[in-house]
Amino acid sequence: MPKKSSASLQELLDKLTVHAQNDEHTYVLDLANKMLRQDSTDFEAKKAKIIALIKLDRYSEALSVFDGDSLSPSELALERAYCLYRLGKTDDANELIDSAQRNEGVTEFQARGLLHLKAQIAYRLEKFADSKKTYDELAQGPYMVDGEEHDSTVNTFAIQVQERWWNINPTVVEPTDIVSHEQAFNLATLRIGEKKYKEALELLAKAKSFAQALDGLSQSELEDELNPILIQAAYAHILLGEKTEAAEILSGFDVKSISEPLIKDLVINNLLYLANIPGYDSINPHVSLRILDSVVQNKTSKSAYIEFQRRLLQKNKIAIEYRAGKESAVKAGIKRHLEAFPEDQSVRLVEFRPAVLDPFAVGGKYSSKNALAKVLKKFEHEPANIGLGFACVQLLLEAKNVDHAAHIIEKILASGVPDYPGLLVVAYQVYESQGRHKDAAKLLERLKAQD
Repeated sequence: MPKKSSASLQELLDKLTVHAQNDEHTYVLDLANKMLRQDSTDFEAKKAKIIALIKLDRYSEALSVFDGDSLSPSELALERAYCLYRLGKTDDANELIDSAQRNEGVTEFQARGLLHLKAQIAYRLEKFADSKKTYDELAQGPYMVDGEEHDSTVNTFAIQVQERWWNINPTVVEPTDIVSHEQAFNLATLRIGEKKYKEALELLAKAKSFAQALDGLSQSELEDELNPILIQAAYAHILLGEKTEAAEILSGFDVKSISEPLIKDLVINNLLYLANIPGYDSINPHVSLRILDSVVQNKTSKSAYIEFQRRLLQKNKIAIEYRAGKESAVKAGIKRHLEAFPEDQSVRLVEFRPAVLDPFAVGGKYSSKNALAKVLKKFEHEPANIGLGFACVQLLLEAKNVDHAAHIIEKILASGVPDYPGLLVVAYQVYESQGRHKDAAKLLERLKAQD
């Protein structure tokens, strides 16, 4: 097919520029496709297309725009690496970033963009020291984009909050003046970690107000800013035991219209949590499972989780499978969970119950008293079985027998099992309940020694 005249192409290019400046990404995509139908090698049209697809969250399509083309490591490296990152291919993204940084064709402006993405990937992988190091490197050079310094400061504070959450570094330099919704949100996250839930809710309300006051956002972009704030507020209400307030926030989401898979996952998991509380709009666990399997936890959303979220959401599904009596699924799920998170031995609480006391959690024939007698007898022969031990401790604490619970904990600790953080935390809480503060402090030192 003959190419159209250059004037026709220039007209399309002019329109492309106008729509790109106005962030009209669908129009940009349409015009770029028209230009590529006239000249399939047009680099600028391809560049416009990949950027438009990224703006439309269509990362796989964006990555395929240059399939078959020979690009130098520096050409569109940021855009390509960002697509890989959003698709969960973090190793490939980092490899592309490193390759581009070694290329002489990279400008200082491009290099800084790559560093920002490198820091973001490290944060997502919970490599907080690496992320902080990269932001420190960025701080050495001149900031080249409006808002870059503010964003770097906000993200550095977010790293400090996460390090505080994980007991990696107790030092957090809190902002003296909150001027953005990101700052308020990060500070609220810190307050949740400190169990100051009321303060967290006040900060989240402030974050919401800041976000709503932002200029130039479309309705979709505003929702992208508000959604994490609202979900965090619902979570804080749940931690306060304020289920009605949490349900009111979560029911305000139109789940079908949420484009971000991670946000959809979090909304539905929290709604299912509320729906499966006995006496609180309880629904059939089989229905919950169908919802989880059909609506959430796709590959794209999983890649966006930080490890803390992935750990909790995996356990959510195992718990619902347990309530539905899916014994084989529970065992398989726990096996996968422990392979990914070997320190999270508390998940074994779910593992043994369906196998030993079937169907303990769904109206079975065992009373709590009978269940306790059974697990205690079984534990006598398996003192290194952390799952059984945790189950004994849980049932003993429910029976307000703290001393016996402490005895079980001590048998587990003496059995030669590793110092799993989850085990030490449970032991610490039991010792504190007994008033054995010195013993609890020693456990805390063992826990800190693992950092």
